[in-house]
Amino acid sequence: MIRTTSGRRAGRAAVALAGAALLALPAGCAAASATAAGEPAAKNVILVIGDGMSDTQILASRYLDRGRDEPLAMETVPHRARAATFSADDLVTDSAAAASSMGSGTLVENGSLNVTPDGANTLDETLGVLAQQAGKGVGLISTRDIANATPAGFASSVPDRDLQSEIAGQYLDNGIDVLLGGGESFFLPAGTAGEHCAAEETDRTDGRDLFADYAAAGYTVARDRDQLLAADADRLLGVFECTDMNYDRERTPVEPTLAEMTDAALATLSRDDDGFFLMVEGGMIDPAAEDNDGANAMGDTIALDRAVERVLEFAQGRDDTLVVVTADHEAGGMALVFEERAEETFTAADGRPIRIAWATNPGHTGAPVPVRATGPGSERFDGFVGTEHLRDLYGVLRTAQHGG
Repeated sequence: MIRTTSGRRAGRAAVALAGAALLALPAGCAAASATAAGEPAAKNVILVIGDGMSDTQILASRYLDRGRDEPLAMETVPHRARAATFSADDLVTDSAAAASSMGSGTLVENGSLNVTPDGANTLDETLGVLAQQAGKGVGLISTRDIANATPAGFASSVPDRDLQSEIAGQYLDNGIDVLLGGGESFFLPAGTAGEHCAAEETDRTDGRDLFADYAAAGYTVARDRDQLLAADADRLLGVFECTDMNYDRERTPVEPTLAEMTDAALATLSRDDDGFFLMVEGGMIDPAAEDNDGANAMGDTIALDRAVERVLEFAQGRDDTLVVVTADHEAGGMALVFEERAEETFTAADGRPIRIAWATNPGHTGAPVPVRATGPGSERFDGFVGTEHLRDLYGVLRTAQHGG
């Protein structure tokens, strides 16, 4: 079934289109100049985020997976830049503040999601809500719980990232079409056992069974990998663990890979004639790096790269899809070092030793993150000169999909 703009989506789209000329990009988006007259916008935008992933995680993962000389899929993306990641209150960001910068162009304090330091709510500026108002499909995928900070930054607004039960409900209220990840705990009433959670692990205090609410709103609900792979849906909710999903190397049979979740989201969202916005997060790179666990940090970076392969295959031969691969911050202070400094040693695909040391345990660092892009609007990243911030990434994405 081909879905077109109708009902609630049409009403919200009319409001958004009527006010489009009044929507200004946030301050600090110098790299995102307004779309030139007549220049086509990207029908589809796919943003891939490695949580806690910077250049060293990428390089070490390439060595482990392919050897020194064969790049990962994400390294082949042609337009490249770097971005700073500070929050409103610290030179080192958490995922909530970073996601707010990318999701709504808003500089917020660590721990907050699209709520400014003076209390302003920027939900209506999020890329997810803007796309929904424009009649486009919207999807959020994460290997962490789906109500965690990074996906929440694109379609919700709360003063505290720990309000995950509220975030899960906001996704339904805001019409997000595809949600895939962990987090069953935040969809079921407290004291109710689920398919992945024991009764004492569920968190909702309002008595709502969000699985029932989503189903009543027309979503196909998948609770394991087989159900996801069999889904043929216009709207899709998939929740595959009680909280976060497992590391890719430790994945259980009920958990789909990130690449499989990406395939399912693309199959669903591409039914929308108006296009879509999709955010794909490799969320478990961050906790692995924070724990100084090189095996799982690299394993989940490689799993993210498999999803990037699927995204690039989807975009190949099209002129309407902008793909951006980046990170929200670096975690662990990962470094490749000489033998005498090594804390962990692994064997690369070509037999060379990969020697790793860590600067923090646990914690993030303020290292800049890579930005790679291809498709309509991607050339704007060539103007990034090293001082840009994740807010500028938001400006480019918004301009590419919605115009200046």
